[in-house]
Amino acid sequence: MMDFLPLAFLMGLFGSLHCAVMCGPIMLGMPFRKQDLLQSGFQLLLYQFGRIAVYTILGLLVGALGSSIRIFSDQKTLSMLIGFVLVLFTALQFNAAYRNRFSRLQSWLLNPLIRLMGKVFNLPLWGLFAGMLNGIIPCAMVYLALATALNTGSVQSGGIFMFLFGLGTTPLMLMISLGGSS
Repeated sequence: MMDFLPLAFLMGLFGSLHCAVMCGPIMLGMPFRKQDLLQSGFQLLLYQFGRIAVYTILGLLVGALGSSIRIFSDQKTLSMLIGFVLVLFTALQFNAAYRNRFSRLQSWLLNPLIRLMGKVFNLPLWGLFAGMLNGIIPCAMVYLALATALNTGSVQSGGIFMFLFGLGTTPLMLMISLGGSS
């Protein structure tokens, strides 16, 4: 498992450009107040903590799943299966009918999250809850990281992998947030 740790952080760090494009507008739309820099900074850190906490919990869950699958097959088989599924989903992106259906499904899943996000901003610890909600937004980079965490084959390793992935995405996400609040 130790050889996965640098990969997890680097996957998050280099994949954070995707995060910036996809979640940057969400970050820029956060109600950070320029006049209250300390409070805004606190909410920003809570946001990052909430997002990384959800990634870690998801990592623990897929690690448990990977651990139970490991009982029935070896990791090479699991790696091949995950690779096949990723290639299949990538190939399906070239099919317009699939993209349209997937887009409708994504909208159907995201609309409740969007409504909930608007209500969260009235809470004292809104940054934490907004980050947690962001952590469950469908995202290709998170799916790729979860597939890799699944392949670690243990609960602890899956959780650590996703924690480090989340940490890797944090620097660019913080820069976007700070750039939008200044």
